[in-house]
Amino acid sequence: MDPISATSGLIALTSWTEIVLTYVEDITNAPADVRHVFEELTTIHHMLQALKQANGTEIVKSLTFSNGPFEQLRLVLERLESKLRPSAGTPQISSKSLGWGFNKTETKELLSTLERQKSLFSLAIQRDQLYPMSHKLF
Repeated sequence: MDPISATSGLIALTSWTEIVLTYVEDITNAPADVRHVFEELTTIHHMLQALKQANGTEIVKSLTFSNGPFEQLRLVLERLESKLRPSAGTPQISSKSLGWGFNKTETKELLSTLERQKSLFSLAIQRDQLYPMSHKLF
C-alpha cells in the first residue's frame, strides 16, 4: 500500500473510532464489559492519533496488510456501528435507549480483538520512537 493510502486509511479509522465511541458512551447503566469496550476504544483512538504523528509512514504501512491490525479494527468498528447506530428513520432513538446489543460471548470476542489491536498499535508506536535511536547505533 502506498504511503498516501496508508495515511488516509489511518485518518479514516481515527474518525470512525471517534464516531463509534459516541455510540458506546451513550449507553447508560452499562455493564462492566461495555465500559471496558469503551476504555479500549478510547485508548485505541489515542494510539491512532499518535500513529498519525508518526515520523515515518513505514510504521503506518506495516499495519495495513491484508487481515492486519487496521483491517481487524475496521471489522470491529463495523460490527459495533451496525448494532449501535441509530436507524435513519428514527433519529430520536439512540444507542442509549436500544442498549448494548451484544451477548457476553460477542462482547468478550470484541474485547479480545480490541486488546490485540491495542497491543500491536503500542508496539508500532514504540518501534517508531526507537527506530531513530537504533538507527544511530548501527
